Amino acid sequence: MCVFCAAIPTTLTLGSVAEARQREAQRLGAGQASPRPKRIPALALAGLAAAGLLAGSVLYHTGRLS
Repeated sequence: MCVFCAAIPTTLTLGSVAEARQREAQRLGAGQASPRPKRIPALALAGLAAAGLLAGSVLYHTGRLS
């Protein structure tokens, strides 16, 4: 399996794990008086990264990127 093809599911997995950790931190912090941690759109960013990797994979496998 090429590097692009292997990185796509890894990227999506890491994005979903980051999203779950953020939701858990917000859930735990909701009952406290401290300010909520800043939330980044981890799953959306992982989706964009996966789309870029998919484009790179297509270019690589069609021979346009050597």
